[in-house]
Amino acid sequence: MKKNFLFTALIVATLLASCNKDEDMYGETGNRVPVTFSAIIDTGSLARANSSADDPVSRCLMEEVETVEGEPKTSYGVQSMTDMGNGQYALSGVMLNPNKEYTFLFWADGGDNHYTADDLTAIGIAADAREAGIAYRAKKEWSGDKSISVTLTHAVTKVSLTSTTSVPSAQTVTLSGLTEYKGYNVMSDSPAGETTGFTHSATGKGQAGDVFSFYAIVTDETQDLTLNAGGHDVAVNSVPLGQNKHIILRGDVANAGFTEVAFTASIDNSWGNTGTEYIDDYIIDSTGTYIVYTAKGLLAWAAYVNEGHWDTNCTLAADITIPTTGDKQSNWTPVGVFNNYQDNKPYAGTFDGKNFTVSGLTVNDKNKISIGLFAFVGSEGTVKNLFLKDVYMNGQDGIGGVAGFNIGTIENCSVAGTICGETEIGGITGVNNGSVNTCDFSGDISGESGPMLGGVVGYNNRGNITACHSSGTVSGADYVGGAIGINDGGNITACYFTGNVSGHKRVGGVIGGNDNGPVVSCYFTGSISGDEKVGGVMGINSRSTVSACYWSNYEGLGIGQGEGDAIEVDGSDVTWADAQTEMNATLSGYDWQYVGATENTPPTLSVSSLPSL
Repeated sequence: MKKNFLFTALIVATLLASCNKDEDMYGETGNRVPVTFSAIIDTGSLARANSSADDPVSRCLMEEVETVEGEPKTSYGVQSMTDMGNGQYALSGVMLNPNKEYTFLFWADGGDNHYTADDLTAIGIAADAREAGIAYRAKKEWSGDKSISVTLTHAVTKVSLTSTTSVPSAQTVTLSGLTEYKGYNVMSDSPAGETTGFTHSATGKGQAGDVFSFYAIVTDETQDLTLNAGGHDVAVNSVPLGQNKHIILRGDVANAGFTEVAFTASIDNSWGNTGTEYIDDYIIDSTGTYIVYTAKGLLAWAAYVNEGHWDTNCTLAADITIPTTGDKQSNWTPVGVFNNYQDNKPYAGTFDGKNFTVSGLTVNDKNKISIGLFAFVGSEGTVKNLFLKDVYMNGQDGIGGVAGFNIGTIENCSVAGTICGETEIGGITGVNNGSVNTCDFSGDISGESGPMLGGVVGYNNRGNITACHSSGTVSGADYVGGAIGINDGGNITACYFTGNVSGHKRVGGVIGGNDNGPVVSCYFTGSISGDEKVGGVMGINSRSTVSACYWSNYEGLGIGQGEGDAIEVDGSDVTWADAQTEMNATLSGYDWQYVGATENTPPTLSVSSLPSL
């Protein structure tokens, strides 16, 4: 919905036939002439904040500041607005002196009793209804042109209280503590006449949803308010108020004071429901799912799960940055427990990132195993639609950005950062016995002396890895792969790595070592180095089919030891365009395809959900 209004002034001079134009219009007589303003309002727009969709514009207040002998002389008038159709309105009864310069201040309104104008420099709002008397303002200089244009903006804030649960009709709900202003100084373009302790009350409606809305003249600032429902006070802190903003306070209003109550404040300069800032940390919906807005909320959810509530769902509702206390100091306790198959506690819920980003996640403990956002994602657990940025994970073994150990589902996740340790290290998960689909890692993977390092998964134990990509550097000793360190009996489909891989033995551009697991339509391009069993696609392949896999920029074998359909892209006999055609033919029937290849440019995967940071 558009909220800008265009006022065009069409100057019509009604002159007596016997009068001379120069004398009457521009001479020294100073006679005022009628000027008709035509207001053009865009389709679907409203002229005041408290209008309904069907409430037409009826009147506006226009203030005229005329310069007389160098001094401003102010007059004002309430002008009727006649609906001309097609969103056009006419204002009449305006008399101006063509010899003078004017500043016009327009205040669009509707109805008869929604403003006061007893003081020209303090345009207020009705004390009885607490509605926006003067909802919009605009200012424009005029010096005799035949037309002028002004843009109207809100002079007030709108505050709405919305409950996530039913509020009994007999329950009175009060919001207090707001600092507002009695009026708006149109000369200085600022609020005037501070009033503190404003309170708004209303009874419930017997259902969830909007409890009330009101309007106030405020400055751009945050304020601490108090909600009272059923006689119990709840603090609603740091509410971001301001002119031309709509603040929506949302929470469990009916149970305020009895349960954990959190509110969100949505800000929208066009008086809608997009663009959100958050007051408190999380809410718990009717299904027991944590809806998380802040780092404190995410930490609270993690603590609750690790207390033994292993199937508690979590949904992110905002980008979150985990605070740090020092360089590479741990700020996170991984969710779930993996203890070498003894007394394990896997996460069994659904974590939906909703494509929001968690930044700064750090776990740094060389004596710890199975670390990541999750220590252990169980067979009933799902982590999806999540971005992790500026991640630092450093431990002993089983190290990943999303999970240390996974036997559930990780999909549509992207990680950027540094993952390091001794063994079983992967950008997404250190060990995978489940499914990893449409995931992406960019950054550095490194291991000191242990084996099984991969850009996506370190050790894949009969799991499935599909449509994943990694880039950056992967360096270790043994079983080092751009995407997977070692694949033992799992299916690897449409995965690729673009970056640098280095190790001692069993080093591969895509997979370090592969045993009894089919590999389909994968490729590598970048640089690779190693001492034994090094291959552009795999370091070693045993008892496995390899179909339509490609590599470039490595002069050795495609498979260091073993057999399979691994083909070098040399740019002449085989180009990346050729490789794309063959990989897509092998992927026929799947939900993704490679796209964008040229003779010298490798393709990317066309997967609607494939994330990228």
